[in-house]
Amino acid sequence: MSNRQNKQALPPEGRAQPRVRAQVPIRVGAPGGGSMQRALLMNLSWGGAEFRCDEAPGAAGDTLQLELPYHAEPIHIGSEILRLSTGDDGGCTVTVRFSSLSPTAEEHLEKVLEMLLTGSGGGRREHPRLAQRLEVYFDDPADIRATLEDISQGGLAVTVPYSFSPDQSVQLTVFGGPRVGELRLRARVVRQTEIADGKLRLYNVGLKFEHPTGDLQNLVARLLKKLSSREALAARKWKVE
Repeated sequence: MSNRQNKQALPPEGRAQPRVRAQVPIRVGAPGGGSMQRALLMNLSWGGAEFRCDEAPGAAGDTLQLELPYHAEPIHIGSEILRLSTGDDGGCTVTVRFSSLSPTAEEHLEKVLEMLLTGSGGGRREHPRLAQRLEVYFDDPADIRATLEDISQGGLAVTVPYSFSPDQSVQLTVFGGPRVGELRLRARVVRQTEIADGKLRLYNVGLKFEHPTGDLQNLVARLLKKLSSREALAARKWKVE
């Protein structure tokens, strides 16, 4: 991860991630396919979920694949088991946090959450804030390029004037100006260090992205290609002038 300080970071929005109660049949199982068991989703948020099933699908710390219904194509979400509890009826209640979503799966999850929030009366805003947002601006091509290369490796470090909760999921938006545009990603806070700077309190925050490595690398490759094209165009224009 880079230790570079960003040009400008805006305060996060919406400290709490809305958790929606919803009894929806889902399927859970080991990542990578194989047998899946039926479960009943109890509540859902941008960062995780809780469901009930007949048998424990694993132990705390194990990874799972959740399959949520969504039109013709279900949403597949890689998850980590946080807690399990067994009820008097022998059924198991499982709490998970999401750890790996493709950009398409994330987009579909957001649509489901917005629909559920509106239906439950908790989303009266036109666009409910589903996650705490961290917005970072870059205006130097070298900084943009270095940031994108860090992102392709799965992590990023930013320095901000506010703190986060450990293991918190955030929505990171990187603004690269007209050269790159906007890049929106899921990330989890994996470390946080307070920095002494006189009376100003700063925090160096380490983020790990919650997208498959291949998706990240493909996305960054496209943006770096776009950045290179803009830089080449600017160089030709400067030569002509």
